[in-house]
Amino acid sequence: MTSVFGFHFTLPYELYAKIQKYWIFAHSMSSLQGALAVVSDGVPQFVKKNVSLRLNSRIDKGMAMFAVIEIGGHQYKVEEGQTLYVNRLDANEGDKIQIGEVLLIDRDGDVEIGTPHLNAKVEATVLEHLKDKKVIVFKKKRRKGYRVKKGHRQHLTKLKIDAIKA
Repeated sequence: MTSVFGFHFTLPYELYAKIQKYWIFAHSMSSLQGALAVVSDGVPQFVKKNVSLRLNSRIDKGMAMFAVIEIGGHQYKVEEGQTLYVNRLDANEGDKIQIGEVLLIDRDGDVEIGTPHLNAKVEATVLEHLKDKKVIVFKKKRRKGYRVKKGHRQHLTKLKIDAIKA
């Protein structure tokens, strides 16, 4: 009798090992949510469709290389081809920039951790400058007639990660 995700059933050892491999892989990726269900052909599938597509593409291609970088005091986990929003950078649209504050690089499970930084660079392209959604700041003191309402829109830069060079 085997217990996987609270379900009890009898499985051959090879299938059990395969499910455990996928389960460990799925739980190592924090963005994945869902539970595995075993189908008749012995291939584990995710219950949520969007999760299964993402997991299967990552397994077929192998684990992609990723890096943890620091920009403006914030840390971001990035992969090649990814777009991300950071606080406004002093660069023009279309410029290619290099980010030298690389804290960690993972190549298919081979992890390099900097002390504090690695001798690596991440190349990115500035796609556009934009503003975030408005945040309302409202202050009030009861019984005093004091009310202040202010709005704030954070200036952002949209980056596309081109390459991670170690």
